[in-house]
Amino acid sequence: TDYNPDGIKGIGPKKALELVKKYKTLEVVIRHVNWNFDVDAKDIYNFFLNPPVTEDYTLSWEEPDEEGLIKFMVDEHDFSEERVKKALNKLKQRFREGRQATLASWFKKP
Repeated sequence: TDYNPDGIKGIGPKKALELVKKYKTLEVVIRHVNWNFDVDAKDIYNFFLNPPVTEDYTLSWEEPDEEGLIKFMVDEHDFSEERVKKALNKLKQRFREGRQATLASWFKKP
């Protein structure tokens, strides 16, 4: 997670799953690993089980902020500028057509 981006030395996904299956609870698993992070494991666990949410929002279908998206995706997260611009062009075309992509459009048809 962001709390421990380097993970725990010697423990990858397979080993972590083995530990959870063997020890069943977070408290027991933590006793068997070298947890030396500033954030308590229980706090992370509880955050994922009960993430903060808000009901204070509105959704609107507006033309994309190209400059803001490029800054965020390319400058801040190292995405390819060419790919981001290509995706933006598709998004702008959809906006002009007045239709929004559906969830089903993300899946390939058999």
